[in-house]
Formats: sequence, C-alpha cells, structure tokens
Amino acid sequence: MEFFTKIAPILIIIGLVLVFVVLVIGLVSMLLKGDFNKKYSNKLMRIRVITQGIIILIFALVFLIKFLN
Repeated sequence: MEFFTKIAPILIIIGLVLVFVVLVIGLVSMLLKGDFNKKYSNKLMRIRVITQGIIILIFALVFLIKFLN
C-alpha cells in the first residue's frame, strides 16, 4: 500500500494532463465544426469522463489508505 501512496500523485498528475488534452481537443474540434467533431465528439467526452472518474477513484483510495493507517 505504501507503494500506491507514493505513485498516486504521479498518476493523478498524468490523469489531469490527459483530461486537459482531451478537453482542449474537444473544444477545438467543436469550434472548427468539421467531420472530426461529428465523428469523435462523443468519444472524446466519454474518455474525459472516464479519466476524471479514475482520478476521483485514486483520490478516494489514497484518502482511504491514509485514514485506515
């Protein structure tokens, strides 16, 4: 468990960067209103939501581990 608490901040930062990248790609594609937006907008939104959920899960696990120790 100690390994997880040490690597969790790195995973959270990577996840936040991924969320930011997917969000920017989605916003740019919506502004351009092309075929890319029609084809991938829903998939980008799903990827963003799943990534945010994973980040919240990591936060919860870290707090749970810290609370139980």
